[in-house]
Parts: sequence; C-alpha cells; structure tokens
Amino acid sequence: MTLFRWIPVLVAVVSLGCGESRSLEGTWTGTDQAGNGMTFTFGDEGRAVWILEPNMPGATIPPETIRMAYATDGSASPATIDFTDFDIEPLQGTTTYGIYEFTEEGAFRIDLEPAGPGQDESVRPDTFSADAVTFTRAESGE
Repeated sequence: MTLFRWIPVLVAVVSLGCGESRSLEGTWTGTDQAGNGMTFTFGDEGRAVWILEPNMPGATIPPETIRMAYATDGSASPATIDFTDFDIEPLQGTTTYGIYEFTEEGAFRIDLEPAGPGQDESVRPDTFSADAVTFTRAESGE
C-alpha cells in the first residue's frame, strides 16, 4: 500500500483526535467564584456573545448580553484569546486579554484581564489564577 493510500486514514484519525471538542465554536456555560452565571457563544466568523447572569441575592438584575470580536492563538502556551470591538459603551475601544486551555473533553477554562487606558497585552495573565472560570459545552438542545 502506498503512502498516498494512507492519507485519508491519517486525516480521519487526526480529525477524530482534534475534532470539534477542541474548538471554541459553539455555546459554553460556566459560573465564576461569586456564583455569577456566564454563557459564551463563539461563532465561526470571529464574533462572540457573552451573557452575564449576576448572582445578587435579594436583587433582580437581568442578564447582560455583550457582543464582541475575538481572536485566538492556539500555538501560544498557554493559548491566548483577545476580545475587542465590544458593543456596550464602557468596553468600546478596549481589549480584554486572556488565556485559555481545554481541561477535559467538552470543557475549557479561561482567565481574562481587561486592559485599561494606555495598557497593552502585557496585562495578559501568564498562568491561571483562582479567578479562572471553567466552561462546559452546552448541550445542542440549549
């Protein structure tokens, strides 16, 4: 059997090993240390939606939806993610720098640091802190 006949098999094996479970595309849910619920939906066009559901006992605060652009670099260690082009006023014109890693099948954790005026990507975390949030892939029915 020639090498060329093995290429489709190799492609199938690589696809199984690095399939959608290692892609951020889709919907993910998580809860931070304070009990605030979060949902990320990453699209294939570099756009994301972040829904924050505040956990404030005794108060009824509606979820906040933030739309933004995102870019990742999976070759960095740890992998990096940047959020820009926010659609809400306080975040417009800013960048949030972060790191992420897949922790298990269908889960990843992320640690973010917003850049203030005059700050650049040097504010990006280089290790995961206790504030990192773990997200799990939402079921396709959600």
